[in-house]
Amino acid sequence: MNDSEYEYPHIPDFVPDHVGNEVRPGDAIVYAIRAGDTAAMRFGIVQNFQYPKDQRMKYNRTVLKIKVLDPLTEKNSVIEQGHKRYAKVVLPATDVVDSTP
Repeated sequence: MNDSEYEYPHIPDFVPDHVGNEVRPGDAIVYAIRAGDTAAMRFGIVQNFQYPKDQRMKYNRTVLKIKVLDPLTEKNSVIEQGHKRYAKVVLPATDVVDSTP
């Protein structure tokens, strides 16, 4: 059974995050990772969506991946779209005002 709602080789224009926001290439996201025995969060810019290049592994063939670039370290990560352990970074609609005297 395919966990992805997308069928190989179709690459969608966007994918929904865990709350339904449209995530497109160029968007900033935060995503969950495993760091040893604990969970952590990372930040990155979506580069593109892709399927695995090695199509020999049948179970992994149709799993849509999100390629993410960390702007601080300039390292790429690839996360599985189907897990939806990512969220689009949405800036507030209003300006933030400094209320300190």
